[in-house]
Amino acid sequence: MPRLSFLAIVFALPFLVSANTAGTIRVTAAQDGEQIITLSEDGATVVKQVEYIGLESWSKLVTTEIQFTGEAATPLATIMVTIPDAKVSQSTTVTDTGSWTVIVPTAVLTAGNYYAYVAVAEGDTFGNSIPVAYFTVLDDQSLSWQTWVFLGTSLLTIIALLSAITLQLGYNSKYHPVL
Repeated sequence: MPRLSFLAIVFALPFLVSANTAGTIRVTAAQDGEQIITLSEDGATVVKQVEYIGLESWSKLVTTEIQFTGEAATPLATIMVTIPDAKVSQSTTVTDTGSWTVIVPTAVLTAGNYYAYVAVAEGDTFGNSIPVAYFTVLDDQSLSWQTWVFLGTSLLTIIALLSAITLQLGYNSKYHPVL
């Protein structure tokens, strides 16, 4: 069954860490490619992993992801982003300009609290992992707006039909009484 997941990233928009060869690390959240800047009361970034429950052909998945990016890193080094509690581990190679990006879709994360770490390797050996983000994923379900419109119009139709029947019965009893 489709579900709606809320993701709150604590101290991560942007969270800057200066690492030896990873450069400046930024952790951001994005929906459909647009950066999310909605903050909760405690300053956490809030994003949604959305798949509405509704008519199959009208259901739409909103792509939500956490983007780990780096600047001024050592060219051709390997960057490993790890979320141990979710058993997620992704790596990339730093470009010649010193930039790198790793994208983790929130769909691979179940409900819970997570820490994300970044490690750098120049060669075959990774250095110490650096914690770069803490975030929470909460699951929920939601009906699509099309389903709410369908339910609302169905309810209005039933009310109109019952009103018409009541008026017709009132008219018939007044002008055409049954003996």
